[in-house]
Amino acid sequence: MIKLHDDEIVLDLSIEFENSLFFHINRKEDNKHIGNCGLRLDKNKNNYILGNIEYEVFNEYQGNNYAYKACLLLGKVASMKGATSLILTANPDNIASIKTIEKLDVKHLEVKKVPKSHYLYKKGDRYVTIYEWNIEGERKNDRHKINKRK
Repeated sequence: MIKLHDDEIVLDLSIEFENSLFFHINRKEDNKHIGNCGLRLDKNKNNYILGNIEYEVFNEYQGNNYAYKACLLLGKVASMKGATSLILTANPDNIASIKTIEKLDVKHLEVKKVPKSHYLYKKGDRYVTIYEWNIEGERKNDRHKINKRK
């Protein structure tokens, strides 16, 4: 089992399939489940729109930078698995998510129309703001710990 943590959160692996990892985000102090996040390592047209990273922090825990901290941990895992950059996306109306992404020192690539055949279109998203995050060197960042437990 893969367990990731920093000083405030722990990511517990919940699902692993097809080069993707999905985690529960738990608050370290009391192990309270506060959200979910995921990492898709494949670079393809679908993930260019969907993003390589996803996160959801439950409403009552928002505003504590938990999504940002989860992204940092996921970036470290991606770097350890050989990735040098990741695509992150957000609905242009989701200001909180855009602020989280922009804290990562990303490069804004474009705002793109979501294809009608894409999963996000079926969810109601018509446009996504697309960013690229250069994660080279995340492996050296020792503020975040990774433990592999089997």
